[in-house]
Amino acid sequence: MKVNKKVLGTLNKCYALAQVEFDGKNYLACAAEKEDPCYLYDYEGNFIEKLWDGPGGVMSLEQYPNQTYPTLLATWKFYSPNNCADSKIVYYLRKDGEWQIHTLCKLPFVHRFGVIERNHQKYLVACTLKSAHAFKDDWTCPGRVWVAKLPEDISIYDEDHQLELTPLISGLTQNHGFFKTEEEDYQIAVVGTKNGIFKVVPPADENGEWTYEQLTTDPASDMLYLDFDGDGQKELMTFAPFHGDTLAIYKLVD
Repeated sequence: MKVNKKVLGTLNKCYALAQVEFDGKNYLACAAEKEDPCYLYDYEGNFIEKLWDGPGGVMSLEQYPNQTYPTLLATWKFYSPNNCADSKIVYYLRKDGEWQIHTLCKLPFVHRFGVIERNHQKYLVACTLKSAHAFKDDWTCPGRVWVAKLPEDISIYDEDHQLELTPLISGLTQNHGFFKTEEEDYQIAVVGTKNGIFKVVPPADENGEWTYEQLTTDPASDMLYLDFDGDGQKELMTFAPFHGDTLAIYKLVD
């Protein structure tokens, strides 16, 4: 197989990618870490349009499904671990050929998030890297994992009517890693921190309780939770420490 490298465009500090579908076609959205635009390309590599000019700071980007208008969720203004106090989660709604920005919720220091589903109910899992800081590289105020039940139509939320979140896990230093995966017949989130890796499980029904399980106590900056060896059981692949260069695989052994 021959692979050819093709430059599709340029984007300063391109960070987040998301698959986007609307009007029966599939696209790839590319957003930036700093104050730069977000661009849309088709799967053949053709530039389609600019979704927005900024402000950027997009650490997470994903389409919210089954909306009347194409809708993208994004973190906003998370520029670095030392410049993220104004970050929040927004959604961009494509209407009349334009992408319009709306606030989903203000959540200072929010870094990664994801929408997971169980029994046809959607939930938001959002992770704050820290809770406050007073100086550069200040990690004295740990972050949290926040959760919320989501409606079918999120266009009911705006700056004056924001989604309410509930803290599920507190005391998480360098709450950085995030991964979504399937477990049995529902979705879960996996969170990587200096305190270890945690599995976050949504309620079994609308009136049920969230649960979580600590999978490791070793620090992890990023991770995958997949069945790498095909034995029917998931393994953990991690990078550590925070923004680190050490790759490891964890396998559960009876």
